[in-house]
Amino acid sequence: MAPDYATGHAVTRLILILPFAFLLVPLPFLERSSWTLLGIPVVLPWLFAAIPLTSFCLWLAYRVGS
Repeated sequence: MAPDYATGHAVTRLILILPFAFLLVPLPFLERSSWTLLGIPVVLPWLFAAIPLTSFCLWLAYRVGS
């Protein structure tokens, strides 16, 4: 029986959507907030947290897709 490549591609697409959604969905709400984390606006730690998340999702999509 042949492997189901469509399922792997669907999972890969979902994994790659995660960083996109992580950045774009809450960003308008975080930009207007006055919350601070250690004296800096909360939007900056959010954006810096997206860097390793994006790298991890790219690695995971590579592993799932191959």
